[in-house]
Order: sequence, then structure tokens, then C-alpha cells
Amino acid sequence: ARLMSEEAINNIPRLARQLRQQVNDGFFLTESPAALASAYFIRPEAAFEAMDYLRLVQEASLRHEEFMWNLPGEFRFITVQDSAVLQPVPPGLWFNAQQISFAELAKNDQAWKRDFKKVEDYWVGHLGGKPHMGKLWGFAETPKGTIEPF
Repeated sequence: ARLMSEEAINNIPRLARQLRQQVNDGFFLTESPAALASAYFIRPEAAFEAMDYLRLVQEASLRHEEFMWNLPGEFRFITVQDSAVLQPVPPGLWFNAQQISFAELAKNDQAWKRDFKKVEDYWVGHLGGKPHMGKLWGFAETPKGTIEPF
């Protein structure tokens, strides 16, 4: 473990330099499965209810054959200031809840989209959450009957 950790740390400058030259970016994540993520700003007093609902949906997926949640939800408390151009919530303390999962473990894209929509519908419709516009959001059924994000 010590050798692997040392080699990983020692290779950071090389990886950053290589990717900066290739794609004008210093990030060095080179191989990773596609991660799905959506986040919502929720009133802090609804924090427990938000994460408890995500837990219920994730536990129910253990019985599904098409999609099983494979990453835990994430959250943080954040202080929003009145400084963003596209600011979905007013300044103040907010609870930021995230649902995340790997796409490759779903049988098809509709399987994960149905569950993401289920959580979004509850967080937005029942708890009054507002979506983080830089992530997946706006899940809706199309005229063809498929679920798609905005």
C-alpha cells in the first residue's frame, strides 16, 4: 500500500502536465465509469426527510432487476450568497442533497432515469427543492413515454 500511494503521489505532476498538453486541463482522471449526479437545494429543516426518501428508493432498488443504486447519496450544508448569475435559491443556509449512481450498472438508461425522476419529484414537488442547474435535473416523460432530463 505504501508503494502504491507513493507512486500515485509521485505521478501527479506527470499526469497533470500530460493532460494539460492534451486537453488544456490539469485534471488527471483518465479512466472512470460515467457517474450520474443530480443535486437539489432544500430547506435545512427538510434535510432528514430528503435523505430518508432517497434511502427508501435506494433500498427498494435492491429488488429490481433493471437498476440498483450503487453509490450513496451525498449532502452538504451550504451558505448561498447573492453573487451568482444563475442563482436558483435566495441567499441563506441551504441543504444540498445529491443522488448519484453509475450508469453502466443499469440494464438501460430508462431504468435509472425512472428512479432519478421519482426522487426529483419528491424533493421538488413535496419538499420544495430547487435543482442545481449544473447537474442532471428536469426529469419528465416525453410524448413517446420515455423519461428524459432537461
